[in-house]
Amino acid sequence: MKWSSQRGIEVGPTKTHAERSISLDALAVEVLRQQIASNLEISKGTGLDLPEDPYLFPGPDLASPLNPDRITGAFRRAATAIGHRDLHFHSLRHFSASQLIAAGVDIRTVSGRLGRSDPSVTLRIYAQLLETKDREAAEITDRLLGK
Repeated sequence: MKWSSQRGIEVGPTKTHAERSISLDALAVEVLRQQIASNLEISKGTGLDLPEDPYLFPGPDLASPLNPDRITGAFRRAATAIGHRDLHFHSLRHFSASQLIAAGVDIRTVSGRLGRSDPSVTLRIYAQLLETKDREAAEITDRLLGK
């Protein structure tokens, strides 16, 4: 991830080299702003200059990206510390998709947020959640029609 005051936060390239944008909630924006401020403080404190197009999560030299294994390892340690050894960083992706589907967000939108160009993949993976929503729809119809 890189950030720029003109362009905002950028992640790239994707596996398909396709450009995409997603909206972020206020909390996510604030966390990212704090990360940027932290990077600036580290830069001042260490005397290392941030590059013109800095990474949002830089490595120790502030010029290269943080090794993703560091984030994965930190997540694993945190999950283990709270008693969830089987929780993986990638689980957050599934959690997000599941919560969005359960909240009624359409599959095309969920698929787009996951970076999938074909919503049918999302449909196959999360079909059981859609079946639950279908049962809920039947119950609502039953209530509306008065049995």
